[in-house]
Amino acid sequence: MPPNNCAPDTVETTATKMPEAGFQPDSKPVRKSRKRFGAWLGIAFLLFSSCTLDKHPWAVDGSSSESGLQGMDSEMLAMACSQAQTIGSIKSLLVDRNGVLVVERYYHNHGPDSLLDIRSVTKSVVSLLVGIAIDKGIIQDANRTLGDFLRPLAEDWSLTVEPEKWKIALRDLLTMSSGFQWPAFGDWSEYNLWTRAPDQIGYVLAKPLIHPPGQVFTYNDGACHLLSVVVSIATGMRTQAFAEQVLFEPLGIGPRPWAVDNRGYAKGCVALKLTSRDMWKLGRMVLQNGSFNGKRIVSPEWIRASTRSQIRTGLDIPYGSDYGFLWWISRVRSKDVFYANGHGGQFIVAVPESNLVVVATNDWQSAGSRADQNWYDTISLIMNQILPAVR
Repeated sequence: MPPNNCAPDTVETTATKMPEAGFQPDSKPVRKSRKRFGAWLGIAFLLFSSCTLDKHPWAVDGSSSESGLQGMDSEMLAMACSQAQTIGSIKSLLVDRNGVLVVERYYHNHGPDSLLDIRSVTKSVVSLLVGIAIDKGIIQDANRTLGDFLRPLAEDWSLTVEPEKWKIALRDLLTMSSGFQWPAFGDWSEYNLWTRAPDQIGYVLAKPLIHPPGQVFTYNDGACHLLSVVVSIATGMRTQAFAEQVLFEPLGIGPRPWAVDNRGYAKGCVALKLTSRDMWKLGRMVLQNGSFNGKRIVSPEWIRASTRSQIRTGLDIPYGSDYGFLWWISRVRSKDVFYANGHGGQFIVAVPESNLVVVATNDWQSAGSRADQNWYDTISLIMNQILPAVR
């Protein structure tokens, strides 16, 4: 099951066939057949048209597209949209094939401009920011250590930190293998204590090391948060301001709210608010090896490293066997899949072989005890109904 905090906290029918050539319009059997076909087609049209926001799908550059469903099965998409409505907390479902939004559906008073706290999808955004900082030479590489960035601040703040913790590499934080003790899965999560702590940076650094860094996957919100602190220290900017300058603005995303910790650093694990279209742009950019609308934003090298398996998770959760640099990695229906994953059902799912991006969001705040089930229902819908719709 997914964790209970902020991380993955983590319909098939026969295709429609048009009448064959040679049908006689004045034959009685054909009239009856056409009436039946017309009634069925009307129902199918109503189902599918409810899945799209505009008359035509929205292309990557924001223009309308006449390219239709991009080779996707209309019946399966319609059924997916219909089933999505049974997920009580769902807010949006977007499906992009070949850079065209063939489905853009909103639920429960949500819309294209609605912002939502994307929970642990925030982590994948932080991974992109670390990569951009490395691309620009602001951070030398992912082998730099916590001590390179945080030791002076810890001394200023009178924090006592064991020397071995300063040897934890950024790579270890990116792969959730810092070695810190941090229960994250099951009935109780360390996140709840961390988020209420009077000093959230000090809280993480005070946790004991129970594994050598880089060896054991331990899902850890607090350790991931340290990456946001590193980005801010290295760039001399607030993480949010750096994100706006190097990631959001190039994608055509405006300033976005991002909650901060007790010392004013943007939370590296949760609490960034984005629209569903923002999430789609991020997914499309990553799927295109760091480029969007012809503009290079992140290096292909960083994208490839982030979206391939860096460590086995050892977790018994659906589609959660492997982890990259703050992206989940899986293999579904014989295809490689990577995805950003947030508590209660926030997803950016990408399938490179199919040139497919799927975004889904849910209202995790009002879901309560249903959040885990909504997470499961949403990822099942994506993996078992939308992915197979690719023809």
